[in-house]
Amino acid sequence: MATVTGTLADFGRANLIDLSPELLFYPEDTTTSGSYLLMANKPVSAVIDIWGNWTVSLEPTESMSPRRYYKLRIRCRDVSGGFVYADFPDWKLYVPPAGGNIAALLDTPLDTGWVWVIDGGSDPAAARSGDLLFDSSTDNLYRL
Repeated sequence: MATVTGTLADFGRANLIDLSPELLFYPEDTTTSGSYLLMANKPVSAVIDIWGNWTVSLEPTESMSPRRYYKLRIRCRDVSGGFVYADFPDWKLYVPPAGGNIAALLDTPLDTGWVWVIDGGSDPAAARSGDLLFDSSTDNLYRL
């Protein structure tokens, strides 16, 4: 199993623990890994501490046949504790055997507004994972 980690917060980076958050990881579809048949209908829940840091142990996607990815669902309660709301990010999570931080593992939709043109040298400091870079000195186009 691979360990995936992260921190859950709102856009002000405030802790959400008072909303009883749940992070649920759903495999894309049923698959196999070694001698195991892995069913996709039961999510794997992350363990969230009081600061919003979380960990989850997931089957590495590289060992799956056919290869699958995970989908994420985030559920929280409103402040009164009644209504449950959910977020369904349109992300594909591929998990290597070593695991890692979720931000480094996501295959997120492209932000089509970011293509960087460089003339040799290093990548721009503001460039993000998934951005396209075109090196005009070599005519090389690549993704970070």
